[in-house]
Amino acid sequence: MPKTKEALLEEAKKLNISVEGLEYNDLRSAVAEARKAADTSNTPPPDTKGKSASGDNPDADNPDFGVETPSSDRDIEVNAANERFLNAQKEAKVKRNAHRKQLAKEAKKRETAKNSSKSKQEAGKQKGKDGREVFEDDRGLKFRFTKTAPESLNIDGRSRKVSDIIKDEETMLELVYGNSNFIEQIY
Repeated sequence: MPKTKEALLEEAKKLNISVEGLEYNDLRSAVAEARKAADTSNTPPPDTKGKSASGDNPDADNPDFGVETPSSDRDIEVNAANERFLNAQKEAKVKRNAHRKQLAKEAKKRETAKNSSKSKQEAGKQKGKDGREVFEDDRGLKFRFTKTAPESLNIDGRSRKVSDIIKDEETMLELVYGNSNFIEQIY
């Protein structure tokens, strides 16, 4: 919709509207009403296919009954635009579905990689005969916390529970290679 008064005046001249004494808002609403009236006068009459004067036989009056014929060039343009729009929507839907499938595949790969790394870690953390968790390092040696180890240890300035420490491979390796008094090797 035109925003300047000059553009509204030009459009009013095209639509044959008398603009004398009209303010901007009145001019804008008059142009809008005239545009709506022009649009409704340009639309074709309602479709009467299938209805005939004879009543029973619609083919009697119209030899082209059932054949769709465009009523104007404007209808042809509108139909072509609608078809382009529908084709663009179909293409977009195909692209969205392909993207969703790709994301699902990537998520599945990440999940399997995550599960495989968890299973490797869980394989190294077994329970011993007395119920204490066991840590197995990359050399195949098995370690666990001693019975006299406290419930929590201060490591790198953070207080952490023994059950959390044994699940953290990096911290366990640090304790093993540092010969911690709280770690014992299982033979």
